[in-house]
Amino acid sequence: MNSSLFISIKQKIAALQTRKAKAESWQSAPVTLEIFLPQSWSKNTSTGLAEGSTSATIAEPIAWCLRKNNLVVEQGNVDTLGKLKEQARGANIIAWAPANAVLLTSLQMPTTRRKRIEQALPYAMEDIILGDPSNQHFVYSPGTDSGLSIAVVNKVLIGEWKQVFEQAGLYVRAVLPLPLGLPYGDSSAVLAKDADCCCLRTSESKGLSVPCSDNNTLLTSLKSALSSTESPITRLNVYNFDETTEWENWHSALDLEIRSGNQPLVNLLHPRHCSLNLLQGQYSIQPAETTTPLYRLRSAAVMAGIAIAALFVLQAGDAYRLKQESNRIQQEMLSLFRTTFPDAKVIVDPVLQMQQKFNELRGGGGDAFLGLLMKVTPVLTGGDHVTISSISYGGADLTINLTVKDYAALDTLKQRANAASIKLEVLSANRVENKVSGRIKLSHG
Repeated sequence: MNSSLFISIKQKIAALQTRKAKAESWQSAPVTLEIFLPQSWSKNTSTGLAEGSTSATIAEPIAWCLRKNNLVVEQGNVDTLGKLKEQARGANIIAWAPANAVLLTSLQMPTTRRKRIEQALPYAMEDIILGDPSNQHFVYSPGTDSGLSIAVVNKVLIGEWKQVFEQAGLYVRAVLPLPLGLPYGDSSAVLAKDADCCCLRTSESKGLSVPCSDNNTLLTSLKSALSSTESPITRLNVYNFDETTEWENWHSALDLEIRSGNQPLVNLLHPRHCSLNLLQGQYSIQPAETTTPLYRLRSAAVMAGIAIAALFVLQAGDAYRLKQESNRIQQEMLSLFRTTFPDAKVIVDPVLQMQQKFNELRGGGGDAFLGLLMKVTPVLTGGDHVTISSISYGGADLTINLTVKDYAALDTLKQRANAASIKLEVLSANRVENKVSGRIKLSHG
């Protein structure tokens, strides 16, 4: 029983992971067309449309690249998005939002329910953002330690971006904050320069645009940003600065290990580094509907009719064979009953008898077990990396041996269990290499 139950849970977890992968396919698509929105697009009145224009003609050239299997194979600049339709064919289209247009932060929330988070988020961000929260579009995703990674962008601004994409006939799957596209590592931050823009990423969920025209101003901004991180930063990776840059001054001012190099921004950025898509809710873009002349559908309709008729014949044949098989099994069951109980005066329908036994099981401990399992499964598949090694049930308790990434993950499971009215008791927990192996007991709260 334990083995089959374990396989069932693994299958459910795999199905949830598959659904998540499909929902975020833009992160791992084999071919992507990536559009880099200019810095001027961070202003509500400067989305790049020429005055009086009704088409997506861009006043400022914008850069783009075509990425296949993680490698940039083509790139360039365009003055009209319509010229990218050839490159967009067969590719997932992604746009990188200017760093100074999006506020990136993290926040602890007392609830994990999506509806409550969406209701509470504007009020929780009131002291962080400027202006009326009702004018802002909030996007979030689960972060580390039960926190939320949050991106905030002006509603008018994201609405104008969406309009430009739709006018150009481009089905843009995601608009990603530029800083979160940079590679990120524990205890390190990354700073990349592109023309007059400097983009800084300090953690999993935080990043910003910093002025880089003046070295003193840049170092002051960097020191402020790096000192406010949740975990200490020990190294700063810097890209695309002049060879004459005095790195000793940087080291003295920031008190960090400085590593410098040159790498085009397009090669540093990658969608897989970012988990926040600004195109959500009312700002998502749907594929354009296309119409097809009726005469072109005639042959398709004929083929569909033939397929339906063939399917009907096959299903009728299957139904007949299944009926024959059912009669044969029924006779075998009756024969077995007579052999086993030769003195029986009345022969009870074996199928009905098995159904009654099954109902008796469901009315007893089986229903309690299934009910507990249904409540436990969302807790264990809520986003943390949980690996189950064995599972057993007895005495109205579910005992599970599992592996999680750290002790904080066990606390997260406790919080989720409490929210689902489940009592979770940690029986043991030991650190093995860089993970925590534990044994927990779950029961109805």
